[in-house]
Amino acid sequence: MNFETILHSIYYRIPFISHENKRKLILFIHKNFAFLTKKSLSYKLNIDTNHSSDHSKSFDIIPYDPSDTSIKFHSCKKPLISIIIPFFNKIEYTWRCLKSIDIAGSQYPFEIIIIDDCSQDNTHEVLNQIQGIRIIHNKNNIGFIRSCNKGAMNAKGSYLVFLNNDTQVLAGWLDELMHTFKARHDAGIVGAKLIYPNGKLQEAGGVIFQDGLGLNYGKHDDPLKPEYNYLREVDYCSGACIMISSQLFNQLGLFDERYISGYYEDTDLAFSVRKIGKKVLYQPMSRVIHFEGITSGTDIHQGVKVHQISNGKKFYRKWAHVLKNHIRLENFDINTKDQYTSKRLLFIDATTPQPDMDSGSIDTFNYLQILQALSFQVTFVPLSNFLYIKPYTTNLQKMGIECLYTPYINNLIDHFNFTHRQYDVVVISRVTEAIKSIDVIKKYCKNAKIIFNPVDIHFLRIQRQGRLFRSNELIQNALKLKKMELFIAQYSDCTIVLSDKEKNILLKENNKLNIEVLPFVSTCLPDGKNFKDRDGILFIGNFQHPPNCDAILYFLDKIWPIVQLKNPNTQFYIIGPNPVKQLTKKCRKNVHVKGHVKDLSIYFNQCKLSVAPLRYGAGIKGKIRTSLSYGLPIVATSIAVEGMGLKNDTNVLIADNETEFANSIIELCSNQDLWEKLKTNGKKFVEINYSMDRCRKKFINIFRSFNF
Repeated sequence: MNFETILHSIYYRIPFISHENKRKLILFIHKNFAFLTKKSLSYKLNIDTNHSSDHSKSFDIIPYDPSDTSIKFHSCKKPLISIIIPFFNKIEYTWRCLKSIDIAGSQYPFEIIIIDDCSQDNTHEVLNQIQGIRIIHNKNNIGFIRSCNKGAMNAKGSYLVFLNNDTQVLAGWLDELMHTFKARHDAGIVGAKLIYPNGKLQEAGGVIFQDGLGLNYGKHDDPLKPEYNYLREVDYCSGACIMISSQLFNQLGLFDERYISGYYEDTDLAFSVRKIGKKVLYQPMSRVIHFEGITSGTDIHQGVKVHQISNGKKFYRKWAHVLKNHIRLENFDINTKDQYTSKRLLFIDATTPQPDMDSGSIDTFNYLQILQALSFQVTFVPLSNFLYIKPYTTNLQKMGIECLYTPYINNLIDHFNFTHRQYDVVVISRVTEAIKSIDVIKKYCKNAKIIFNPVDIHFLRIQRQGRLFRSNELIQNALKLKKMELFIAQYSDCTIVLSDKEKNILLKENNKLNIEVLPFVSTCLPDGKNFKDRDGILFIGNFQHPPNCDAILYFLDKIWPIVQLKNPNTQFYIIGPNPVKQLTKKCRKNVHVKGHVKDLSIYFNQCKLSVAPLRYGAGIKGKIRTSLSYGLPIVATSIAVEGMGLKNDTNVLIADNETEFANSIIELCSNQDLWEKLKTNGKKFVEINYSMDRCRKKFINIFRSFNF
């Protein structure tokens, strides 16, 4: 018997000491016999987690005030969600729970069903002051499970939330559960992240071992650590806060009443859900404070809690045929928490994608979606800064992508040393990040297939910039970049580019490279105003990207004055984050520098056309894709549409000198037939060439070549 098994026995099977004293004993063993226990899971959960205390914080607990009559819920004839709260006594906790639900609110209509299991305190008096709740008073004390089932049978909602009364929900808790069901059609149960009042993690999903015993994953650790903060499939979620569709709950026969006194009913329900092909998902963005043990205590050898052992035996007998395929306690580690995924993929980029900021982020976001849909457990690394950026990092986590960030992880070596993780595939975006990470990847991911995503061909872009500005320094930098990009492409198992033009440029340098062309991903958007009701010209781009800065300054100096002579009342809107000072200085009549705009549709649906006057660059340009998807005709240079297969006067207007560019704008502003033709053909081009399915099939072919 190893030390892990001994500690497991101490925690669950020694009858004569309390839960707290058991924990003290385990801590004593770890601190004094670390040389024997340091590699154990118990050591990680009980000792290593103490170092993270600076990053977790205690919560403000709502003060109990039964005289507060401000708690009011709107009566809802057709609620989408029914929140079911069973309880016996402890009215102060039930009141706090209701108060927190009231404060948190929700965008979805819900009802609250309270099941009072013959409470003997002043429950009636307090609850009668709260408007908009449905109270069911049991004539006899029927227990937790029967109370839950009774609440479900009286529920009107399409979805049920079972919520313990000794909880305090946090903002967004209900919406995040519901969002997950809307996003994941395979969801059967979705559970929340449970947090102790002192800020420590109580549970990030549950693990059930081969012997039927369970583990609250991450217990007493820092709830902000990356490994606890992404949507993932789990063995079960604690019934303290879970959502399930009412149809499925009824189909499964409600909670199994063989666990009549509570404990294991939530685990049993999770196993039943999985049996019919649905998934049990842990959603960390739904956060709930749980005062564990208030109702039933924490000592499994006295009170209601004693049924935890007997119900565990019942559970084992029922599910032994399934449990034989579960892992053993001694084999559990940080990686086996993702046991429901078979393939791992590490995705490295400079920063977290911000799709409303730049085109490259849109591509990265789309790739991450596709890779996850192909059953990869994706870990994302923003290598240049390791920053957690709201809401962008959060959005990836909600999708189920593990994101690494400071202060928990500050470099790749830390990650590999902590997890000892082997990846099947590593995707590296941009030559700058590839050069920084390739040696680490070689060392720690010896068997991984490497996909290099240059985003655009950096050396070509810098080379063109050097020629445009006659800069020997830039041309020399381009030569250095060329060597680096070709080295990474040669070392990689596959290089992905966005056009045949880029593929041919790289193959001309080395015809032995394995290069695949991945199409852009875009969706046609609803039409905006008609031709006659539109006015204005639009430029969109992130001004941290030098080609955009050059393009807009060139346009304002050389092209815009010609347009103004013919159309003096035309408005010009410049949209994009990080506008440079030179640009703001050039603001004049009819020129509007808007900076970052979250809702681009406002401008794309009211402007008459967009422009892309790029003089240098490389790769496929996102601003073209965006205009085409909105059905907004565009005037562009040859560089701007390079490699896209667009045709002049068919789905775009192409002009490469100031006069031609200006005249094309003037013509498009007045020629409705031309405008309608470009609009229609542009959208058709997007539908044919830029579908998500085309890109997905390309990835599938790449992985087949890897024998995946």
